[in-house]
Amino acid sequence: MPYQNQFAEIGFGNPLKVKSWIKHNHPHPVVAKLLRRGSFFARTPFQEAKHKGVQRFSVETELEKAAKSLWALVTRSHDIRDNFFEAAFDDVFHSGQAGKALNSVFMRKGWSKNVWSEELVEYSSFRAAIGTAMLIYAIYLHNTIVSGDLSLAIIQSDAAAGLHYLDLEKTTSVKYKRTRQELHNAPKRLGSLGGKVANASYRAGKDRVFKWLDDNLQNYKGRLDDAADEIEKLRIVSLDWRTIRSYITAYRKIQSTAAQE
Repeated sequence: MPYQNQFAEIGFGNPLKVKSWIKHNHPHPVVAKLLRRGSFFARTPFQEAKHKGVQRFSVETELEKAAKSLWALVTRSHDIRDNFFEAAFDDVFHSGQAGKALNSVFMRKGWSKNVWSEELVEYSSFRAAIGTAMLIYAIYLHNTIVSGDLSLAIIQSDAAAGLHYLDLEKTTSVKYKRTRQELHNAPKRLGSLGGKVANASYRAGKDRVFKWLDDNLQNYKGRLDDAADEIEKLRIVSLDWRTIRSYITAYRKIQSTAAQE
């Protein structure tokens, strides 16, 4: 991987080292923006891991591994027709084709296992890989500008800007899939919620009928249908007569069982 000393100087995305490097090297504003945004994006797996209580990673060491792994992956896996690392080597960051190559990598399953350590894969994302690519592009672009090759600098700058659109595209795609899954699961959740509400309503209605029976059933000996009529008339509950009558039967069984005990 070219320019490894400079990557080490920015801590492979360490925000404090990035800030210090920008202060001492006065890069082009495009380079500075790429470094800042790339540093933020590249660190998202660690933030996600920390959010879930996992804090055992050496961030700078892992960022270094990710940068080197991503560079190796896209320079040897840029053609979707080939398996990972089987394409002819092409320094797509130099030629300004990294965005296209990265998108090709994203279209294949298992790509993240070739970038992050095994412990970090579950916290990884498209955005983290794009952020790492931004950091790589920033160093390439800075050296191209310093060398005076403005034509190549324009190509690399335009390609780096394309990573922002790739991030937007992938973020939108992920949100769409998540929303679609949530909509797919919504009937199940609503059904479950509806069942809980129905059960609560059922219990509350039964309790009101039982309370009325505690106070009044002695007045309807041998006239249980009349008791049901009265409950319906008084609107003790908003239930049909047959349900009310079944509650009275249930109440009588409970009373009979209790009396036998």
